[in-house]
Amino acid sequence: MFSFDQPPADNNDLNFSEVPCWFESRPDVQARCGRIQVWGMQQSYQLPIVVLASKQVGGFTGSSSFPLMYLGGGPGSGLGLDRINMDYWFNWYRRQNINAPLILMDYRSTGLATPTFSCGPFRRAYQQSIVGKRDQSPADLYRITQQCRDIWIQRGFRETDFSSYALAQDIVAVAETLGYDTVNLYGVSFGTRLAMMVASIRPDLINQMVLDSPVYIHREGVHFWPQTFSGAIDGYFMECKHEDNCVVTEGEFLDALTWLKTNAMDISIGRRDQPGRWELHVDDHLFVSSFFSGLYNPETIFRFAFAREMTTADQKEAMGLLMEWYINELLQPDFNYFVYYANRCQDANPFDQAIYDKGYAQSRWQNYLSYESQYDVCSLFDRQAIHHDLRLHNIDTPTWVLTGSLDPITPSENARLLSQSLGNAALVQFKQTGHGVLNTQACLVGSLPVLLSNDTDQRQLFKSCANIIEE
Repeated sequence: MFSFDQPPADNNDLNFSEVPCWFESRPDVQARCGRIQVWGMQQSYQLPIVVLASKQVGGFTGSSSFPLMYLGGGPGSGLGLDRINMDYWFNWYRRQNINAPLILMDYRSTGLATPTFSCGPFRRAYQQSIVGKRDQSPADLYRITQQCRDIWIQRGFRETDFSSYALAQDIVAVAETLGYDTVNLYGVSFGTRLAMMVASIRPDLINQMVLDSPVYIHREGVHFWPQTFSGAIDGYFMECKHEDNCVVTEGEFLDALTWLKTNAMDISIGRRDQPGRWELHVDDHLFVSSFFSGLYNPETIFRFAFAREMTTADQKEAMGLLMEWYINELLQPDFNYFVYYANRCQDANPFDQAIYDKGYAQSRWQNYLSYESQYDVCSLFDRQAIHHDLRLHNIDTPTWVLTGSLDPITPSENARLLSQSLGNAALVQFKQTGHGVLNTQACLVGSLPVLLSNDTDQRQLFKSCANIIEE
């Protein structure tokens, strides 16, 4: 039963307190807020918690359904629990027709969690590597990362605090502290890895879970980047040709790249993070990167329609609009790059040169693939920590795996392999769909209660989806 006043039963190191919400509830949806203190190796972390509940289904204690925990992406991203962005969550709760309490939380050092182990010099150097003329040396980024880590180590930072195993323990602690014996999990992107980790260490806690755009641990690591990057772009042109709906054809895209190699544009774009503008040098490399990023949500690919006439018209204005969207999405001010690398370097397998070389040799996009292993920042992070062996075949929690055929960063083939590795999973694939299936498919609005129900014909739900890929 939900209670903010109930202290943790089994872990005396946890410290939980209810706090006044920093935003207003809504007439139809109640909200309660709290903060939980969790411990790392040498540092404690305060994590914000928000629980939403509909008055129509009995509020926090009257629902007969299991609470739903939302595990967001990242690592390094907050969930958007600040006062301005909470409107999104109230609307999401209504739109998905959630009939139970919804538990939202920020991970360590992201969003509203404290302390924030962020690295200003690294952020600035990384920004310059994106918006400059690609003259930011990997050696400089490596050196600055090392300096930041050395400073934070003196202040209690330990990279082991940001492993998926550590974050999964936080998720368990939150559920138990709120008094829940059983919960449902919805994870998206990085959140799917955490969901699987929770299912591995505390299977009794989970009723069912939905893994949306899932991470597959056996295909993680920078050595898979040539395969992932090339597969995403090739996959788009193959599918759009088959569906006869290419915004820009492969030939037109290649012509645009050839033109940009010798006709790079210097443009000025606005910034969201602060007043002022970025001066941007747009060459073929930056254009390819923006196209890859656009595949996260293929509906945004319409922005590239101007590339059809790149070589015959002044396209600076169209390029400026495209790059303003792309750069601001890429350099979001609330993203914690330092936490991102701390987690990725803990979780990912060591770099395998043979796998990288094989993917590189098979790629048509070699000009846009580069990796200098001597400047791999993961070599700066301690990887001799406690590592939980995530054995997928031992996870038999009832699971839905959702994937988009055009997902550039968690490919649908990986989702298929994952679903086969889990003990009790069903795969649903959507064509012409990118990253984050649930929030981009109109046919899935209000579907979560059905997917997480034990007594409904869940397969009937997908009959309204015209873009299902039949197995």
